[in-house]
Amino acid sequence: MTPLWKNRLRQIAVLLLTGAFFVPVSAYLVGSYVVGPYEGDGGLMGYLSTIYLSAWHAEQAALMLILSPLLIVMSWKICLWLSRRAQSGQKSGKKSGVSP
Repeated sequence: MTPLWKNRLRQIAVLLLTGAFFVPVSAYLVGSYVVGPYEGDGGLMGYLSTIYLSAWHAEQAALMLILSPLLIVMSWKICLWLSRRAQSGQKSGKKSGVSP
């Protein structure tokens, strides 16, 4: 495996771990401050288990919460790639197919 792919896999793993742990914990802390204490059983651990169980059952809200860091970075990278592709097409005089 090339160093580039190792780096990309490491980035994906970090983003997935961020989404699986830090985002739900942050949502719990902000929610308990803004809305009030979590109504479910077990406080933070109950909240995390509810999110993980919902993600296991493929519920969209839980999946979006967990995958949000990865999806945001992927969206940025796709936009950057499209922008560079459009700019290189304009410099060479070719039509890029992407309108401004």
